[in-house]
Amino acid sequence: MKRFLSQREAERCEQAKEPVCKCRCGGAMHGAKRLVVAGGDFSLLPEDDPHYRPSMNKKQAIKFLSDAQFQVLLSGNFSHYEEAGYKARYEALSILTDAREAIKGGMANGE
Repeated sequence: MKRFLSQREAERCEQAKEPVCKCRCGGAMHGAKRLVVAGGDFSLLPEDDPHYRPSMNKKQAIKFLSDAQFQVLLSGNFSHYEEAGYKARYEALSILTDAREAIKGGMANGE
């Protein structure tokens, strides 16, 4: 079974972060900066593309959202709840929590 490139590896090749390709494309896609992967969704590429990677499964998505929640909690040190940063952090946590619960709900329903 072939190992898929990590998000970072595929992105570095597409953006030509190194002068020489270090991935399985052998330089064919090095620096391609294709629009189809704008934003980094390499799961939209055809499966035979060397930079293709499958999309996240539900457990991976929940872990990703949990990690993001933790990072939001760590960000900033706001002394008063009226500060714009405090409000933005609260809104971000609400969005992440809702997304996580929606995915968990889908898992419980057998989706």
